[in-house]
Amino acid sequence: MGTSVDSFADPLAKALWDARERGVTVSSAQAWSDLSRERADDVSTALYQRLGPIAPPAWKMGAFDEETQLRLGLAGPLVAPVLSDRMHVGASTVSLRLRDFAQPKLEAEVGIRTDDGRPTLVPCVEVADCRFADWALPPFAAVADFGLQGAMVFGCGTAPVDEIHVDVSHDGVPVGSGRATWSDAVRRLSVLPDVHGETVYVATGAMTPMFPALPGVWEFDFRGLATLVLGFT
Repeated sequence: MGTSVDSFADPLAKALWDARERGVTVSSAQAWSDLSRERADDVSTALYQRLGPIAPPAWKMGAFDEETQLRLGLAGPLVAPVLSDRMHVGASTVSLRLRDFAQPKLEAEVGIRTDDGRPTLVPCVEVADCRFADWALPPFAAVADFGLQGAMVFGCGTAPVDEIHVDVSHDGVPVGSGRATWSDAVRRLSVLPDVHGETVYVATGAMTPMFPALPGVWEFDFRGLATLVLGFT
């Protein structure tokens, strides 16, 4: 039998778990203003243990620039397991409910699937989320708060191309675009614990700005590769 929510040793773990389950923010970010990295790691471990293992293994990465790392109180990139109950693999169209998230935002990413260490390009969209109001995070809270995840959508694998371009539209209206290089995405795999010897999915970080997840149909057209469609109600 899994651990009950009430059995979390740290009240922040309980607060974040409850906020995620209800699609709301924690009652007061001020209560966690003295959060340490060690405590954030402990909270993260407790939450992921509660979620259970994920198959296939998957990781998300972000905060590769120094400015974001300083803002989040990190000494390096943010690396976190993908949420086991909100991961979509081999997807082209996904329907999601806004009420399942607190403050969702969308970003396109270069996804990678590794098979025995061999990388394949996988178009990817992250539904980022934050359980702290207005995305006002105390230092290290990004580590504790599920790596700022709401859900992850991986498309089907395809042959890599040197440059990846994506166009984003909401209800048919263009809202943004982005680009990334395959070489940069593969280079980022070096920050992971180990991606060899098994099939692993990796979201390598944003290639577009974050878009607030408004109701409607979002299309992420990875030019010449695939289109991922996310519908929010």
